[in-house]
Amino acid sequence: MIKSSKIIVTALLLIIVGYFFRPWFHGSLMGIYKHPLTFIIPLIIILYVAISVKKIIRQSSESGYKSLQTQKTMGFLVTGFVGIFILSGILSGIESDVAHYINSKEVTLTNRVTLPEIDKLRLLPKQVATRYGQDSLQNPQEYLGDSQIVMVDGKQERVFPRLPDGGLLYFIKKLNGFITVDVSELDKKAEIIDQEFKYSERIGVFDNIYFQLYKKKYWVDFVNQPIYLKDPQTQKWVTVVPYIKYQNFPIRTPYWGGFMTVESDGTITDYKPEDAQTLPLTQGNRVQPKEIARFYTESYAYKNGLINYWFIHKDQPAIDEFNYGDQPFHISTQEGYKQFIVTRPTGSSYGIFKIFIFDATTGKAEIIEYNQDSLLTGPVASLDYAQKQFPEIDYNNFSLDEPRPITSKGRLYWLISIVGSNSAGIAKNVVVDAQTTKVTSFQNKQEIEDFINSGKVITKPVTETKTSTSEDIQNKIKSIQDQLEQLKSSIKELK
Repeated sequence: MIKSSKIIVTALLLIIVGYFFRPWFHGSLMGIYKHPLTFIIPLIIILYVAISVKKIIRQSSESGYKSLQTQKTMGFLVTGFVGIFILSGILSGIESDVAHYINSKEVTLTNRVTLPEIDKLRLLPKQVATRYGQDSLQNPQEYLGDSQIVMVDGKQERVFPRLPDGGLLYFIKKLNGFITVDVSELDKKAEIIDQEFKYSERIGVFDNIYFQLYKKKYWVDFVNQPIYLKDPQTQKWVTVVPYIKYQNFPIRTPYWGGFMTVESDGTITDYKPEDAQTLPLTQGNRVQPKEIARFYTESYAYKNGLINYWFIHKDQPAIDEFNYGDQPFHISTQEGYKQFIVTRPTGSSYGIFKIFIFDATTGKAEIIEYNQDSLLTGPVASLDYAQKQFPEIDYNNFSLDEPRPITSKGRLYWLISIVGSNSAGIAKNVVVDAQTTKVTSFQNKQEIEDFINSGKVITKPVTETKTSTSEDIQNKIKSIQDQLEQLKSSIKELK
């Protein structure tokens, strides 16, 4: 009786401890939840082996039946085990493809003909904005976390969280604020913001924002990079963490499930996706997970079936990016904040095939499909045309960085920055016409804005400056010598 009580008490304690620390087990349990086949198939193998072994033991104990039947059963066991193991490997290998195929039938894409017109221009590529942010940090106990572009007071800014730097500080310090960098300016325009948060990323242990979030909602995936937004009503900064839910069985497909807001005092509120359209904090801002935009775009390539995806490749796009994960592009347009994903045809082509446009607030998905007559060049190939235009640049010390889509009068261009290896500012901004591949360089922000507003390069009158010739220089030297001779004569007369 006493022994049974101890077992019960121990079990209860383990359950209580496990429940309290459940966020730590989220990754493993969520892996099974998202990929049931990885759990079901090994379970089938274990049951198969257990039943077979039990059968062998029973047969071995029967007289006169031991040797031959046992060998047959062992052969059957090994064959079955290998077969199930191979089947599990095949199913696990194609699970992602099947999930994309299922998703391609679930997502509704609205067709559109023209690109939305750009509203707020983004001039700074990420690496330059990061350098500006790092050069503004003056606290030896902090480092800058990764940034995301959001709308702040009507401008696009990169927001860098100031996180505690060091093993001990990880446990005892908080997120104390941010450094924001205005990416609509070419020159450094940074601001230091002080605001302490009770819960945040990259701190331990129980004050970690994900530890708290997974206690609130477990069977979801919170995005691994929080979004920091400024509340236009309170002027306070709030952490926004979108989350992804999963549907269907046994092949799961993701969708945007909602988002949590975490205020600086630790107050956590759960919202549905549609709340982002009316909540002042998120209205017209970035909320939909970029992971969802990418997954939906990737799924389109599967809409004609798996055989087509693997072998035939009819109407099959691929995301066109020079670094994995650089899309979607977050663009401020006259229709709201958008996520652009540009694709090329699967294969060796670098022309634009389709452009997927997602509203970053509502999640509405749209697609523009181009025919072969459009002759549009994508972001990767645009870098080659820009490099060809400036062969005098030492590309060992300078790089063409982060082509960003801009639109003018319905026409698509790629804005590219030429950046030094130290990322300390932009040496030159160039625009590549996606249709003609014509490259135009600009010296300042005003020239680029004039180009976007008018759709053409506005040339300004240049005041001619007279260049000194060798004859002019010789005349000046002779004049100075004459003046020196006159000065000497004057001195002699005085003596």
